[in-house]
Amino acid sequence: MKILSLELQGYRRLLLNHIHYIKLTPQSKIQLILGTNGSGKSSLLKELSPLPAIPQEFSKDGFKIIEIVHNNNRYILKSIFSSSGNKFHFIKNDEEQNPGGTATVYKELVKKEFNITQDVQDLM
Repeated sequence: MKILSLELQGYRRLLLNHIHYIKLTPQSKIQLILGTNGSGKSSLLKELSPLPAIPQEFSKDGFKIIEIVHNNNRYILKSIFSSSGNKFHFIKNDEEQNPGGTATVYKELVKKEFNITQDVQDLM
């Protein structure tokens, strides 16, 4: 699994440090993330998972978008939070796999495509 980019907006753990939006686009196999204690380094690493974002961890109109290449497939995974409701998009090779936009189907797709569940993520 190769992460092409991660975008976060309104992520509460970074808002504490006045970071409203961040986009990470790794340019090499090794990345260095520096910051003081409590600056959000571990929180940022947590969001590198293909699992859906947790709505309570984002402000209104916040989102997480992660682009991944895995087994010759390109994925764009979106967790979008708004006052009108939350939507979870799972796009594989430009085709939406979760037309209902539910977190449950999104999690099932992550397990099927990446073999990652919340339990596996917690262990990592």
